[in-house]
Amino acid sequence: MGRQCATVDRTLIAKVMSDTVAPAIASAKVVGSDAAKPAKPTPKLADVPKGARFSVQLAAFDTAEEAERLVKRLRTRGIEARIDGTAKPFRVRVGYFDTRAAAKAEQAKLKQRGQSGYIAEITK
Repeated sequence: MGRQCATVDRTLIAKVMSDTVAPAIASAKVVGSDAAKPAKPTPKLADVPKGARFSVQLAAFDTAEEAERLVKRLRTRGIEARIDGTAKPFRVRVGYFDTRAAAKAEQAKLKQRGQSGYIAEITK
């Protein structure tokens, strides 16, 4: 950061910014039907199939919006993905598997389709 000019009145700048920028932000409309939609809820423990212990994790993000974008891209490619987690990191995962071997087989299928990932244990 550069040094600030000593003759600038920072309170005046703050007032001008709040008078012009804040109303513009408040009145701005988000365009697009997907922009206002919240991320899909994380499956509850009751929704996880009985005996499922593993998944293939493809990515993790700091925001649900980033994770949702990846889930949408994957679904257009025919990969049924979901978001796990209600706070960061929001994990993008595929499948529920009873054994590590079954998860490894899915990981190999995903790799053939150009999607890398690793085996993650489902925490309960």
